[in-house]
Amino acid sequence: MAKKLNMKMKALFAMLMCGLSTFTVFPQTDYSRNTHHDAASITNESWTKTRKILWTTIEEVGRRIEQEK
Repeated sequence: MAKKLNMKMKALFAMLMCGLSTFTVFPQTDYSRNTHHDAASITNESWTKTRKILWTTIEEVGRRIEQEK
């Protein structure tokens, strides 16, 4: 009985230590540098990505049409 309790306590302690090890006081990565400071920059980035995808799609469709002619 005491051996089972000891094993369960060790397992609980190991689980807690694994969970606590994921939290750091001084993180190595600066996640704030990838955030936007205003709505305009979010909109501009989104439109830039949309424009690239749209032009890529238009060019691909144009190539396929030319190949079928």
